[in-house]
Amino acid sequence: MFKARARASLVLAGLLGCVAWSSALECGVWDWANPRPQGNRLGGVAWGAGHFVAVGAAGAVLTSPDGQDWTTGNARTRHDLADVVWTGSEFVAVGDGGSVLTSPDGGLWSPQPTRVSANLRRVIWSDSRLLAVGDSGAILTSRDGRTWESASSGTAETLSDAAFGAGRFVAVGQNGTLLWSDDGSRWQASEGWVGSFSSVAWNGASFVTWGTIFPGYALILSSSDGVSWDGGSPNIQSTIASLRWTGSGWVGVGAGGSIFQSGDGVSWSAVASPTASDLTRLASNGATLVAVGARGTILAGSDAASWTNRYPGIRTTLSDIAFNGQTYVAVGVYGTIVVSTDGEAWSRVDSGVGNWLLGVAWSGSEFVAVGQGGRVVTSPDGTTWTVRTPDGPGWLFDVLWDGGRFLAVGTDGQVLESTGGTTWRRIATVFQNRLNQIAWNGSLYVAVGGEEARLIFTSPDGVRWTRALSQSGGTISSVTWAGSRFVAVGDGGSVFTSPDGLLWIEGSAGVEERLTGVAWTGTRLVAVGESGARVESPDGAAWESVDSGTANDLSGVFWSGGQVFALGVSGTILTGRCDAVAPARLDEKTETGRTARVVNRG
Repeated sequence: MFKARARASLVLAGLLGCVAWSSALECGVWDWANPRPQGNRLGGVAWGAGHFVAVGAAGAVLTSPDGQDWTTGNARTRHDLADVVWTGSEFVAVGDGGSVLTSPDGGLWSPQPTRVSANLRRVIWSDSRLLAVGDSGAILTSRDGRTWESASSGTAETLSDAAFGAGRFVAVGQNGTLLWSDDGSRWQASEGWVGSFSSVAWNGASFVTWGTIFPGYALILSSSDGVSWDGGSPNIQSTIASLRWTGSGWVGVGAGGSIFQSGDGVSWSAVASPTASDLTRLASNGATLVAVGARGTILAGSDAASWTNRYPGIRTTLSDIAFNGQTYVAVGVYGTIVVSTDGEAWSRVDSGVGNWLLGVAWSGSEFVAVGQGGRVVTSPDGTTWTVRTPDGPGWLFDVLWDGGRFLAVGTDGQVLESTGGTTWRRIATVFQNRLNQIAWNGSLYVAVGGEEARLIFTSPDGVRWTRALSQSGGTISSVTWAGSRFVAVGDGGSVFTSPDGLLWIEGSAGVEERLTGVAWTGTRLVAVGESGARVESPDGAAWESVDSGTANDLSGVFWSGGQVFALGVSGTILTGRCDAVAPARLDEKTETGRTARVVNRG
């Protein structure tokens, strides 16, 4: 269950394109504080021009001379990139929406037209021709990476991988799809197979493909010509996304960090893996094997049997963050608490609970974190935590310090109070619906929430509550006081503003994603949400969509007084300084939310 401010179902809807950003909004380019060097999913990796190049979601690019130390780059796209190959003269990357980019060195990238909209999943080089495969049976070929031609695959199934050997192309995919072609343009099917094939490779003598059949067992086939296949289902339950011949044996990587090796492509054995993240692609420079995958995972090994995780880091979902002037504290799934003195280097501490922690606040003397099962933990320094048990069942989604007491809100409209964080009591049941977050402006509390409803309530004391807004459908995830008005955000990029908590104006941030958190920096509002959505506004009325640098779902945003933090799935912590270098404005999200309407009280 995601934090109520981020209760988003996970989606993969990328934001596309970028142009110069207006200087009116200046919360800067966001950098990765965790995971390092970045936390976007990596889909492909290749060796060429003396270095490895890896590509991934939100246009992520990384390079390494040895597979050990990696540097982030910029592909100048928001498309998710699924794979990359070296042709002998340039790198070619493919991804969502038929996107293709080329680069002579992995540093400077240029988009190339394809005239297709299907997501491309794999690209290979045959020494004379590029071949890309993807969704809905898409197959593209090119001799130079710039002019692409579509080929008819004869199937509408998703094609997961492709290989070239003995003068023949082979493509594999869902629902028993095994295709072959002598020129990449005219394709024929090898019939009679069930299961879904996720990877294929050539070792100089035969093709090997790995698939899965019900209920998750592997189906491993081999073929000397790519036409006639033979094999069977060993007692292995794993999906392998990438196969590679090392020169002396096979290696495969896939779901849940699984790694397998084989000498003949028939008998396979599991290899100890240093990660539980999905692995997506393999590459080698002859001396070092590299595997990349979800949550920015990068593994390196001298052979198929020995691997190290180059950047182990914290990769559990984070929900909220607080700061006491010296220490940052972030909380998340399974009782995760991580701390940092500079916002850059983070370390895990023991919370004493396994419950999902969803909100955290600082009182001036105590951190308080709340979450699943109504659990509360407290700490004077962010390092040593004590478990407290408040009154009332259910979940607590947020906690606030108002200068004199803590207030926590959660399921079934519960509002809890504590003066020091140790003893808690329920002081109100606002409404039989969940409350996602609470804000305070010095004289008025505003709580927002709803399940399949947009709800806003106000209270002068935390005990007596009045419904200020009620709309069926959707939810409101987050609210903040912006100096002269309350600003709340929610599903579908919805924005609600009010100077007094009584009369609310509905607007839009101009994005389709659910916005899960909003913060006020003193000069501008910053809101984040699903699929890495980031929008900024000087007043809550006019919004601009900005590149966050990630496609990961973001659960919240926090302003520390000098630095902005956004956090979310896969241990995502992004940082930026307002009035820093201007980021890119996203061209595909040009609505600014200036159209608004007054919403009557419910």
